[in-house]
Amino acid sequence: MPRMTLMRWVRRAGAREDAGAVAVLVVVLLAGGVLLGMAALTIDVGSLYGERRQLQNSADAGALSLAQDCVAQAAACTTTGASITGLVNSNDTSDGTSAVAGVCIRTGGVSTGLCGGGGGLADCPAPPAGMDNYVEVRTSTRTSSGGTLLPPVFAQAIVNGYSGTRVGACTRVAWGGPRGLSSAVPLTISNCEFQHYVGNPPNFAPPPPYPPTPGATWPAASYEHVIFFHDTTEALAGSCPTGQAGSDDPISGGFGWLESTNCVASSDIVNWFDASPGTSPGSDCRAAEFASSYGQLVDIPIYDGTNGLNGANGKYHMRGYAAFVLTGYYLGGSYKKPSLMTGQLPCGQTPTTGSQRCISGFFTHDLTPTSGVIGGAFLGVPVIQMIG
Repeated sequence: MPRMTLMRWVRRAGAREDAGAVAVLVVVLLAGGVLLGMAALTIDVGSLYGERRQLQNSADAGALSLAQDCVAQAAACTTTGASITGLVNSNDTSDGTSAVAGVCIRTGGVSTGLCGGGGGLADCPAPPAGMDNYVEVRTSTRTSSGGTLLPPVFAQAIVNGYSGTRVGACTRVAWGGPRGLSSAVPLTISNCEFQHYVGNPPNFAPPPPYPPTPGATWPAASYEHVIFFHDTTEALAGSCPTGQAGSDDPISGGFGWLESTNCVASSDIVNWFDASPGTSPGSDCRAAEFASSYGQLVDIPIYDGTNGLNGANGKYHMRGYAAFVLTGYYLGGSYKKPSLMTGQLPCGQTPTTGSQRCISGFFTHDLTPTSGVIGGAFLGVPVIQMIG
């Protein structure tokens, strides 16, 4: 028994000695600033990274919103929009406030606002060559108390006079016409016809929503146009020139059909695309499929030349893409719908005997998916993408 008591005493004595050693080690580390330095690295630096993530979210939201404003309405494309500050603050989930350190807008190659930077981590990288339409939004630290520095927790204990760091972020968002798209209405409209109707500068109809959205209304009837198939006698007779292969709009006004698959035509501005002969959609496009675009917004390719041949040998060259709301059409047979704005078939004739073929609708804006590729003419259908 005395032996067991001695062993327990030895074990307790050893534990007390270990505790004393740990205490001494902690004092040494604290005195040398090692533990404070480790805490500063893990907690303070972690806070800096967290702050930058919040600021990046804020810059992303502000730049995307501003780019959409610039595309939709020139008057809203300013460097002092109150909506930017609101979006920046609402997307900072840490304390709900961030500073807008600078806004840059570049349109048509001309820059306004606070553009460029000193090459620091808070600056956007250089934009790609030839990118003439973009916005930049820079954000920086602002605390709920109004300070501009992110206060440290441990670093100020080991660095005399250190009171925090100002963190920043930058987002650049560009826009431009898409290089290629698919259209659920397999036709193409001449550039001459398009330019005649939208004017210069272009006057697009207000963007959606339209009916059947509850409470929505159609825009003014003056926006609606009737566009004839390869027309030489109606509408724009004499207004759109005829010419040789490769010239601008050698077909006088109107629209023409494209070869399609399942009533969808895909194209891009770097190639030529086959015409589909006849005055009605191709055989792969049944009346019910075509009717699914009735009253809907579709992106339609705009052609600026043909190869000068007719029928199945004809080809179109694409210039860009326009957003068109199809309000009505008369294409013969069961391909007919009255105008949603006038209630009448759009060709202005007796549909059972008339030979004209036409569509009705109006040009507006449409925002394509961000996965599209910028590189085409801007005809009302932009791609908006983050580029930095």
